[in-house]
Amino acid sequence: TFASEAAPPAAAPVAAPPPAMQAPPRAPPPPLPAAVPPVRELEEAPPPLPPPDDDETTMTSRRSDSESGAEQAVPPDQAAQEAPVWFPPAPSPPPSPPAAPLPPAEPPVAQTQIAAQSPAAPPPATVATQPPAPAKSHVASAASPWVDVCTDLLAAIENQKGIMGFRNRLVKAGFRCGQPIVKCSKGGYYEISVPLTFPCCYDVAGKDYASNQDMLRSKPQLVKYFEACLALAQSGGAYRTQSERDEERRAAMESSDDDDDDDDAAP
Repeated sequence: TFASEAAPPAAAPVAAPPPAMQAPPRAPPPPLPAAVPPVRELEEAPPPLPPPDDDETTMTSRRSDSESGAEQAVPPDQAAQEAPVWFPPAPSPPPSPPAAPLPPAEPPVAQTQIAAQSPAAPPPATVATQPPAPAKSHVASAASPWVDVCTDLLAAIENQKGIMGFRNRLVKAGFRCGQPIVKCSKGGYYEISVPLTFPCCYDVAGKDYASNQDMLRSKPQLVKYFEACLALAQSGGAYRTQSERDEERRAAMESSDDDDDDDDAAP
């Protein structure tokens, strides 16, 4: 029986696989970059905080859950009531009308007027004012009649020690001389008034003195008057006569007497 069974055909020879292709050799990897040195700031950074405890984390999560649940549990009506209500802004007031102009300031009342209105107050004192300088209507020149007289008297008085022995010479020239007043220490003096047609003593020399401005009483004063008259004639200046000066003084004295009478009559 076993002989009768045909033997299985022999297996065909299997061809050998072709030799595999060899892969080309790989290029070597590029060199790694140099290690970056650690940054100093990272080294100096503070250490990280430790993680929270489990109990604290649990309590925080429960608290947040309860708060979120409470917010979700607010009914809509209560939320609407708690929502802010918007009101429109109040209208701005209308601009105020411009202010009425102030009345003009009244001028202050003079103190003298107030004193005059009060019956018990005394009348205001009169303030003496300096009168304006009078006009000089005469012009001096070398032909003036008093030039020769002043020239002769100036030359004659230079040889005198004083005015006591010069009185007769002055009287003959038209000067008005008072009675001599003898003093042992100074030798004596007398008052001298210049002629009425000569330049007035005050304008030429007397205004420079503190007292006796309208008369001369010494040799230096006579010399000053004669020299000033001659200088006035040389410059051709204007002047007023002694007669005009005396008239002005007389009018001033009369006016002062009238004022004193008014003061006496006042209550």
